[in-house]
Amino acid sequence: MSQLKSIDLGFAEPFTDKWLSKSKYFPSKIGGNPSFLVLNPILGYDQLHCQKCQRTMRFILQLYAPIESNEEAFHRHLFVFGCGRQEQCANQFLVFRCQLPRINQFYSSDPPDYDQDRVDYDPNPVKFCQSLCPICGIHAIKRCSQCLKVSYCSREHQIAHWKKGDHKNKCQQNDQETNDSDVRYEDIVFPEYEIIIEETCETEKQPDEQDDIREEMEMKKYQEYLLQNQPSCQNENIEQYLPENECNEQEQQTFDRFRQAIRRDEVIRYNSDWQQQKTELMDRILWISNSNRITDVPKCENCGSKRRFEFQIMPNLLNKIQLSKNDHMDWGTLLVFTCAESCTKNNPNDVLDFYQPEYIYNQTIS
Repeated sequence: MSQLKSIDLGFAEPFTDKWLSKSKYFPSKIGGNPSFLVLNPILGYDQLHCQKCQRTMRFILQLYAPIESNEEAFHRHLFVFGCGRQEQCANQFLVFRCQLPRINQFYSSDPPDYDQDRVDYDPNPVKFCQSLCPICGIHAIKRCSQCLKVSYCSREHQIAHWKKGDHKNKCQQNDQETNDSDVRYEDIVFPEYEIIIEETCETEKQPDEQDDIREEMEMKKYQEYLLQNQPSCQNENIEQYLPENECNEQEQQTFDRFRQAIRRDEVIRYNSDWQQQKTELMDRILWISNSNRITDVPKCENCGSKRRFEFQIMPNLLNKIQLSKNDHMDWGTLLVFTCAESCTKNNPNDVLDFYQPEYIYNQTIS
């Protein structure tokens, strides 16, 4: 008998209203700047620079995933960042978990009004004494030495703002505008989308003819993306990585199962059983390959509890974030494992006490 699995699927859609991406609406979203949950302190360059190239990592997405049974996680967000600016950085990813009780210093305990934006109630990091980088929206401590009005997370982003953001011409103006919402920094900030969650239950099923047609269309689309962009870990002959040319029958079956399971434009698969189950939930992972499967997930550094699989990011997202041909960001599927207890630091004072690092693994196509 097939096993029923509870899976929430995430799809990328434009925001109906831009203001819905603000922190006070607890958005699940892709790209743009992060909408931080804890507003002071917030993540900055020290936590988000790539260990390979030292540049600021790029914000990929955040997922709102509260836990009803945990009072300390009434609000709960997972933030994912990645680099990929150079070939050596293709596999550099970070994930952070941030959570708050219902009664906290930043937000009202009442549910937000999603019908209209309350201009008189707009909690954000700036109102809690945190300077923001005008490019990427993380904590900024490097102030422009000439005007002393704008701060940056890094020298790289200061240069980008000086040139593309026209700060060079505005620097000495008393009434300078620091809002560059119309300027696109394509190589630094990804296009912004809302993640729409669709609840579903699925079983492993035998594919029918319509499934085969749909899967072929989806894989053709993905293969075209790979051929056009030539990601760094696939910059040889792309055909050798595709299962049609794979001799191993078991590998073929695994990839076929992956194709059959995914939905059109699906970017997230969230394990709805995460809160109820006590195992590591490896059986909930939709593997893209038999190779490069993780078997040993590090325990939570704070409380020592096991980490469990919570969600995975699908390759379709690579199409959405519009990577340039020279970009090296790449993944088969990104697997996120989080503390089974969703623990909270005692007497937090450092930024990583509020934004706790969790574990992310890139299963690549081999």
